[in-house]
Amino acid sequence: MTAPTENHAPLPSPEAFRLWLTTALALTEQSAYSIGPRLGLGHNTVAMFLKNQKADIRLGTAKGLHDELQNLAAKGGFTLAPIAGLADG
Repeated sequence: MTAPTENHAPLPSPEAFRLWLTTALALTEQSAYSIGPRLGLGHNTVAMFLKNQKADIRLGTAKGLHDELQNLAAKGGFTLAPIAGLADG
């Protein structure tokens, strides 16, 4: 495996993403059970990740959750703190 040639933002730890996700769900008034199906996930996928400290999710799933919650926040007239490594730009 070769090292990346460009500077890339570090990805959050599962614990840091779990905290951001919990906060973002509360601020956007979404439940862990309702957000998953919006992204083609099962109803329990996000809830299981939040409840089980040993659980992990794929990077693409984290990016999808980040983007969907950012969009919901924007529709609600506010912004969520972006996550380095998942935010565009």
